[in-house]
Amino acid sequence: MNKLFEYIWVLSLAVFLYWFASFFISQAKKDLATAPQQQQDMAMTASQPMASVTPSLGEKLFKSNCASCHKLGTKLIGPALSGVEERWAAAGDYQGISAQDWLRRYIRNWQDPVKAGHPYSTKIINYDPSAMTTFPQLTEADVDSILQYIN
Repeated sequence: MNKLFEYIWVLSLAVFLYWFASFFISQAKKDLATAPQQQQDMAMTASQPMASVTPSLGEKLFKSNCASCHKLGTKLIGPALSGVEERWAAAGDYQGISAQDWLRRYIRNWQDPVKAGHPYSTKIINYDPSAMTTFPQLTEADVDSILQYIN
C-alpha cells in the first residue's frame, strides 16, 4: 500500500509540474506574440503630438502630485502656490536662463536650481525642513498645465 501511495504521489507531482510548465510556456508564447504589437503601439504613442496644456489637466496633476503639501491660497507643508510665477519672475533670470524655466526645473527637481546656486531657490529651500518631492515624470506640458491651474 505504501508503494502505491508513493507511485500516485509521484505521478500527481509529475502531472502538476507538466501542467505548471505548460502554462508558463504558453504565457511566454503569448507575450512574445504580442510584443511586436506593443512596440508598435508605443511607437505610435511616441509619434503623437504632445498632450495639450489645459487647466483641467493641471488640476488633476496638482491634486495627485502637489496637494498633499501645497494649497493655492494658504500655507500647508509647503508655501501657498498662488502667485508662484510672479515670485519667481521677481527673482529674475539667472545664468542666462529665464525665471520661468528655473521655476519649471524647480517643480520637476528642486535640487537642480539649488545646486546651480539660483538665488530664489536657495532662499526658499529653508522654508520647511522637509524636502520637496521630485517629479521627473512630469513633462513640460504637465508642468505648464499645473501652472495654468494655479494661476
